[in-house]
Amino acid sequence: MRRIVGLKDEFYNRYIMRNFLFEPVIKAFRNNGSRYNLLNSAIIEMFEYVRVEDIKSLTAHIVENYWKSLEDVDYVQTFKGLKLRYEQQRERQDNPKLDR
Repeated sequence: MRRIVGLKDEFYNRYIMRNFLFEPVIKAFRNNGSRYNLLNSAIIEMFEYVRVEDIKSLTAHIVENYWKSLEDVDYVQTFKGLKLRYEQQRERQDNPKLDR
C-alpha cells in the first residue's frame, strides 16, 4: 500500500479511495492498540508521507472517512497534521484569495 501511495499517481489514488482501501489499514492500526512495533511505525509513516507530500485527494479522503478512528491518536502529530492540511485545503477552496 505504501509503495502505491508513494507513486503519487491519481489513477491509483482514485482506486484506493473508490474501494476504501485505507479501511483495513486503519483497522489493523486500531487492532494493534498501543503496541509500538513495525506495523505501527509503517502505518504512521504512510500517513506521514501523505501529509508531508501534501497529496490532497488522499488527505481529504482520509479525514472525511476515517477521522473518527484517528482523532484520539495523540502520541504522534501525524493525524492532527493531516486534519490541519485538510482544513487548510478547504479554506483555500472557500476563499481563493488565500492561495496567493
